[in-house]
Amino acid sequence: MRFVLALLMLFPCTPLAATSVANPVPENPVRRGPSSADTASGPLACVAERLRGWARPEGVQAHWPAAASLPASLRDQRGLPLADHGDLADGYDYRLLLDEAAHRAYVVQTGGFAGRTTIYGPLPVAACTAASQQAPKVS
Repeated sequence: MRFVLALLMLFPCTPLAATSVANPVPENPVRRGPSSADTASGPLACVAERLRGWARPEGVQAHWPAAASLPASLRDQRGLPLADHGDLADGYDYRLLLDEAAHRAYVVQTGGFAGRTTIYGPLPVAACTAASQQAPKVS
C-alpha cells in the first residue's frame, strides 16, 4: 500500500486534456451568452431577442405551453442559444428553434437538478420590422 502511495506522489495523475498545450480545455467552462458562432439574423434573431428575457436559469418566467415533442422538421436542428445556466449548477439552458413555414417557435429547455428536457411551444412568431432584423451599425 505504501508503495502505491509513493508512486502516486511521484507521478500524480492529471487528465491529458489539462496538460495538452495544443488542445487546452478549461476546467469549468461556463457560457455567459451566445457566442459569435451562435448569432443569427433575420426572423430567428428577432424572435430570439423577444423571447430571451423570459428564459432564465431558474426557469421560464412566462406561461408557455409545453409540447410533447418537436415537429419532425425541427428534430435534427441545433437551434439558437437563448440563455444558459450561468452560475447555477442546476440551472437551465435554452435553445430556440423556428419553424418559418408554420410561423411557430419552440424553446427547448435542458438542465435542472435531474437533467430534464422540456419543450415549450408552439409559440407565435411576432412580425419583426425591417429595422429590427438588421444588424446594428458600429460607428
